Amino acid sequence: MEEGTNQYWRQQDIVDGERLEKLRVVVVGAGGIGNTTVAALMNMGVGVVTVWEDDTVEEHNLPSQMVYGPDDIGRPKVEALAGACYRMVGSPRRAGMGLFIVNSRYVPGETSAVAPVVIGAVDSMAARKEIWGNVKMNPAVSLYIDGRMASETGVVFAINPCDPDDIDFYEDTLMDDKEADEMLNEP
Repeated sequence: MEEGTNQYWRQQDIVDGERLEKLRVVVVGAGGIGNTTVAALMNMGVGVVTVWEDDTVEEHNLPSQMVYGPDDIGRPKVEALAGACYRMVGSPRRAGMGLFIVNSRYVPGETSAVAPVVIGAVDSMAARKEIWGNVKMNPAVSLYIDGRMASETGVVFAINPCDPDDIDFYEDTLMDDKEADEMLNEP
């Protein structure tokens, strides 16, 4: 394929373009990890990305949440993110494709809360546990990705939520928020 004929030609070495166009992904959180993840998925040509977030853009978000700018301060993050994504990639190529935003706290059990790929990009262990409760042993979810970021570290878990070994491994990483904060503040 010639380079200029398909804007997603480089991603086809990873996943073929037809599979990307059919892929459905749910991202929970549009902060430091979530906003860039959503932008990358849209830019790669993923067919349907649904993002859940109930927060607004604040000035202190601008240095670490790269798709937001000063004009976004005070706007719901999902609306600002949708605007940034559509400026990058244009409008969806066909009906049923594109970015779907849910300006709400994540609600487990909602139809739009489940897809073959679910990405947790949240900033609390309580929220991770809530997402995990929705994807664990859910046959509609084949991959759960949990991105965690602290000031000097980042960790990404890629879990098959129906595999007993993956479940045991991942659940060993879950703790309460207080314990997680203490770990981050250890010298």
